[in-house]
Amino acid sequence: MNYKKFIEKLLEAIKTAEEVITGGVEKKAYVIKLINAKIDIPWVPEVIEAKIIEYSVELVIFIFNQYIGKNWLNKIV
Repeated sequence: MNYKKFIEKLLEAIKTAEEVITGGVEKKAYVIKLINAKIDIPWVPEVIEAKIIEYSVELVIFIFNQYIGKNWLNKIV
């Protein structure tokens, strides 16, 4: 999977979490679970794969919050 598809899957998962869940921590866990179910890195243990996805989710959200604003999800989807 290339980075563009990863970002698409990430935004899809974030949008779904925003529609379904109200709590911030629960949203993040939900997004990580959704992405982890769709992405598999065969040579990486599942625990490490989940951490990679978690850090990726946090980084993308941080960057979007900084450069687009807190309501970036409404602007891009």
